[in-house]
Amino acid sequence: MRDEMVATMTAPMEPPAPPGGELVRGLGTGSAFAVVVGAVIGSGVFLVATDIRATVAAPIWGVVVWIAAGLLSLIGALTFAELGGRLPGTGGQYVYLREAFGPPIAFLFGWTLFLVIQAGSIAAVAAAFARVLAELVPLSASEQLAVAGAVIAASTGVHLLGVRRGGLVLDVLSALKVAALVGLGVAGLVLSDRGIPDLSAAPAPGAAPFGVALIAAFWAYDGWNNVGYLAGEVRDPRRSVPLAMIGGIGIVGVLYVLVNLAIHLTLAPDELARSTQPAVDAATRLVGSGAATAILLAILLSTLGCVHSLVMAGARVPYAMAKDGVVPAVLVRLSPRTRAPSAALLLQMAWSLVLAASGTYEQLFTYAIAASFVFYGLCAIGVIVLRRRAPEAQRAFSVPLYPWVPIAYALFCAAFVLNACIEKPLASLAGLGIVAAGVPAYVWFTRRRPQHEHEHEQH
Repeated sequence: MRDEMVATMTAPMEPPAPPGGELVRGLGTGSAFAVVVGAVIGSGVFLVATDIRATVAAPIWGVVVWIAAGLLSLIGALTFAELGGRLPGTGGQYVYLREAFGPPIAFLFGWTLFLVIQAGSIAAVAAAFARVLAELVPLSASEQLAVAGAVIAASTGVHLLGVRRGGLVLDVLSALKVAALVGLGVAGLVLSDRGIPDLSAAPAPGAAPFGVALIAAFWAYDGWNNVGYLAGEVRDPRRSVPLAMIGGIGIVGVLYVLVNLAIHLTLAPDELARSTQPAVDAATRLVGSGAATAILLAILLSTLGCVHSLVMAGARVPYAMAKDGVVPAVLVRLSPRTRAPSAALLLQMAWSLVLAASGTYEQLFTYAIAASFVFYGLCAIGVIVLRRRAPEAQRAFSVPLYPWVPIAYALFCAAFVLNACIEKPLASLAGLGIVAAGVPAYVWFTRRRPQHEHEHEQH
């Protein structure tokens, strides 16, 4: 990370700030793709093959699970792509919900995102980085906590240097993690002496086990919507944001299927069932003992890039909320030199560090699962609402097979929430309670701050 920090110091200077002290449009289409790849690919693809294998009967059906989860994610990306091209403002999903359903619903999303979803994800992935590092270098529990905190702080520090420098580091990290996944996948296809099993000959899992396995894979795809949060800093966002959402999830889907196919071709079913680190075991079988270290380094690289992307994107939502005057105006402050949303970045860092230190991030994130999919489903309905409200509005991208694609995604989200409430009723109710706690918070913030006070308050 030190070398990456040094590299950022020699990166091109930020372009001149636009009049009015607004955010800088310093991200190109390639960086928008890097945000999607960086936010989605963490440690899940390396680790959850065993969980999926334990749920479905035959290994080849595990690959089918990854394909199905990718297609469902693509449906979501197609739906959000229309919103991203139509509403290319900073805040992404917050803006989509505000325009479709009004400020209160948008606030509840932003409240839940900041309090649990984004900060919890940052803390969880940073902790995963520390745990993997402990397999290479002996670390005590307190030292792992310090490492996780250092990763969060270092990533925040890079983003305080400006969007172009933060984007440059993300470009490099995303390219390296893609190369690592391609290397593992190609090695499995080329070096393995086992053939791809016949799907028709494998016992098909029941609907319930397949659905459970699908959830495990689906969470490894989550995060493609983060690029929308950064739309205000993307050049030509009406084109680049939809392209990055769709193309980025397509790239991730191909990589996930490639890697998991390599794992299934390399490890026998009983070996996979016993493995706690299937990617490491597969690489060791293919190349030798040195491959284990290489895969652990790849996981470190992947989790580091994921933290970096989540930190970059997440801070833009409280910034957008402050611009609307629904949270304290201090969060609209930008760094005078780099135009980075410094106040929002620092607050996000502080809260992520609290969650990392408390160790409650995984529990909180579990609580927010059902709530987050409520907001995903609302965005899908929002496509239809906005089309009906303003059918002639400019759309850089139109979701194909309208209205069936957004309807299908909304139904999927509803089914996901229903299943979560059935399988984990207490956690789901707790998550909805976190959302409900945003109602008095919204009333308090909006009554305390008249709407006009935030309009030009930047320092």
